[in-house]
Amino acid sequence: MPEAVKDPCASFRDGRRGISRACYAALWLAQCSTQRWKEHWQHLGQRTRRMTIEDANLDINGHKPFSCRGREMNSDTCGWLSAFLDAAVVQLFIAALPKFSAERPPDGLERDAYGDNILDLADASRVACKYQHVMLKILFQRVPELFANATLNRAIHRRLLKGVPYEALKDLLLSAPPHELLVGERAGFAALRAASEVPFGRLLWPHGVSMDNCAVVGFLSPICRGYFGSGEPLNTTLLVSFYRHKDPGLPSTLAEQLTKSKDPRLRISGWLAMADRRRNLGSEYAEALDAAFSEFRRALFAQQVSMETMIPSHGPPTHLVWHYLDKLSLPLSVLVPVQTRKGATSEPHLPRLEMSVLPDRDLISDHVRNTHNFHCPGSFMDLLTHEAEARPGELLWVVEVGGFLGDCLLWAAGWLGPQRLRALEVEPVAGATSRLQQTLARNGLSDAVSVRTEAMGDGKYHDVGSLHICSRKRPSHPNFSVLQHILPKAPAEPDTRPVEGQCKQWLRALDDVLEEWPALPREGSIDIVRVKAAGSEPLIVAGLARHLAGGTFSSTG
Repeated sequence: MPEAVKDPCASFRDGRRGISRACYAALWLAQCSTQRWKEHWQHLGQRTRRMTIEDANLDINGHKPFSCRGREMNSDTCGWLSAFLDAAVVQLFIAALPKFSAERPPDGLERDAYGDNILDLADASRVACKYQHVMLKILFQRVPELFANATLNRAIHRRLLKGVPYEALKDLLLSAPPHELLVGERAGFAALRAASEVPFGRLLWPHGVSMDNCAVVGFLSPICRGYFGSGEPLNTTLLVSFYRHKDPGLPSTLAEQLTKSKDPRLRISGWLAMADRRRNLGSEYAEALDAAFSEFRRALFAQQVSMETMIPSHGPPTHLVWHYLDKLSLPLSVLVPVQTRKGATSEPHLPRLEMSVLPDRDLISDHVRNTHNFHCPGSFMDLLTHEAEARPGELLWVVEVGGFLGDCLLWAAGWLGPQRLRALEVEPVAGATSRLQQTLARNGLSDAVSVRTEAMGDGKYHDVGSLHICSRKRPSHPNFSVLQHILPKAPAEPDTRPVEGQCKQWLRALDDVLEEWPALPREGSIDIVRVKAAGSEPLIVAGLARHLAGGTFSSTG
């Protein structure tokens, strides 16, 4: 017979004072999924000498739902942890020196105790969501840049920096159906993608360069191509191919070549890339996805790959498995409620709308996915509400430059409807404007908002950055940028030629585009103009000189 577990509180159940440390721990762990009892026991100090079991329970209940995260909060725990894992990818992508600590927590977690929250989530997730707990441990061990030093020190005592059960990941990949895995474990693939990119990111960050910087210039900067001084450059081919072909995806010929590789990791990457492209183009992709998982499972059974070596320790990733699994797990459209602002007297034209987002991670698309809210400043919404309420029943004319997915105009159209809004979105990213047009058509708002895919300027030539050599075409692709700040070159860089893809382009003035807008009456005025163009705002406003001089606008911002 196994020996019965001794009750550490047995001698105190008659009301005796001065409960023991072991008793307090047992009472805490019976109610809380976190391990914060040691800190609170130490904080109680001499008071424990007068404390009964009833007093201890009252004290523990007083720490709910914060440091004592009750078992009933398990579903919330998994949701909060998913939000953190999800946000980590974008933060690492855009930051040159990421420090995802108390100064910059993700949405939804308390700012005043961010590190403690993460540790509490780590404790609670051991039981509530074991898979996500494993992913968090991977981030603690492989991406310490995400955490403050104090958090890392406390994580050591929670045993978060010891032993990652990669077998748990293997079992999950071997057992779960592919579609169920992508829907249910999307945050896990986000963490694996982040861990696989960080080794290369560490080489970029000392130069003040992020992965996002490299993506903007199409990885044509020497540093982004892997030149870090003397010697051969690092092989960034796969990473470059992924980011240059995010939408609609890797070219079919290249994906097919990968499926025939001798390296099983590349074969898996090829099938996943094929599934990704088909999905983004609205085609059936289940066959390619099943082929990818079959290839993955064969490689795991045959021990051709190991989970631990699927995450690089230095340099760029040598496969794209985690990138494509993360990408395939992301929803391509999101239901967003149309909420009115304070002072609005009319109900929304649509209670909610289905909004298309880009098929990979970026700040705007991820914000919409995670919050189910429009990424639009309240100041714009308040201004438009004021204008609409001041002139009930009248048609409002609104122009936005650089609205990306058009969140602000979508909110305006969803509230006012085509009967009261005529708007124009001018945005250089073709992938974003195509999604905006999908959203408008799907929700019956195409008459309310017109879309033009073009970069704006002041009607003069400017240095621009693109993936392509200078052409006569107007810049209207995801990698367009006015080159006000060129990425620094690596020291002792062997290739001293100018970075390819930088050239002079004629950037048309917004004055000209407004004159071509067929919906705008010849003598009509525009109520609101919003310009958001990542540092190019002065150029665009300069390109409005004629309309500004003519008093065409009611408001600009």
